[in-house]
Amino acid sequence: MIQLVGLLWGMALVFGFIGFMRGLSRELIATAGIILGLFALFQFDDVLRGTLLPWLAVALCAALLLPGLPTAQAQSGQSVYA
Repeated sequence: MIQLVGLLWGMALVFGFIGFMRGLSRELIATAGIILGLFALFQFDDVLRGTLLPWLAVALCAALLLPGLPTAQAQSGQSVYA
C-alpha cells in the first residue's frame, strides 16, 4: 500500500508542475482546497462512513448521471422532452 507521505510528495510535485503552467495563485487555492478536504475527511470520518456515505453515493450518482441523460437521448435521435 502506498504510504501517505509518498502520496503527498507526489501530489506536491504534480501541483508544482501545474503551478508553473497556469500560475501560482490558482495553484495555492487548489492546494488549500485539497488540504482542507483531507482535513475534513479525517475529521468527520465516522460520520461519513456511518450515516452519510450511502446517501452521498446515491446523490453523487444522480448528480453525475441525470444532466447527461437529455444529451444522450438527443444524440440517439429520440425526443428529449417526450
